[in-house]
Amino acid sequence: MRFVKAFRTDPSVAANNKGFATALILALLPALVGAVLVTFAIVSFVQVEARIKYACRNTLIEGQSKVAVHLEKLLAMNPQALILRAQLIAARRAAESGASPAALATLATIEARVRVFMAKQQQLIIQSNLRMLKSQTQTRSRVLSEGHKSLSTIPLFTYELSGPIAMPKTLAVRPEGFEPPTYNPVENFSDAQALEQSWQYRLKVVPMLAPFLSGDYRFQERCSVSLQQQELQWVPQIKKDKSLSKRL
Repeated sequence: MRFVKAFRTDPSVAANNKGFATALILALLPALVGAVLVTFAIVSFVQVEARIKYACRNTLIEGQSKVAVHLEKLLAMNPQALILRAQLIAARRAAESGASPAALATLATIEARVRVFMAKQQQLIIQSNLRMLKSQTQTRSRVLSEGHKSLSTIPLFTYELSGPIAMPKTLAVRPEGFEPPTYNPVENFSDAQALEQSWQYRLKVVPMLAPFLSGDYRFQERCSVSLQQQELQWVPQIKKDKSLSKRL
């Protein structure tokens, strides 16, 4: 019994230890809460970014798929363009050398065919340009819609979201030769044909959590989709995204 009594804890020492532990916990509490919030924020940011980027890419892929149909039709007209060009050259030479009524009539007929043919070429280009503009408009709308919906699900943070209007793009082809021209993809077609959308958002910790976590988080992201040739078809190509995310 004497041995046990000799090693009993002094009540004052126990109280001091308990007080020290409590003080240590209180001192570490902001750091612990901050660590939990940072982990939660990172997971939330990744999920939000994935949803916005999916909406962006999916809309641009849909648009480029429809542009590809017009592009394939335009390029498929090249053999006929070469035939009409040869016929036009021959008809003009015949009309210039003899100037017979038959030769002039043939020239007029071929020139009319060339005008109709070139109008069809221009129609495909215009349809492509309009489709690209529509895709850009739809993509921006869906990015902002998905962004607002996703960012609003992150508790404990306020947000600001914006997405600039992209500059209109035109079909990345060039005419070659005189009337009727043939059309071929321009150099660096992948970059020239790419449609892209960028967006920025800012996340800020609500005031009640300022003692545990501070920071002003700003993110800049984008997605880009072009077209690439696979055998005789043109298919959408997701281009590598360049993003910048930083904490201010």
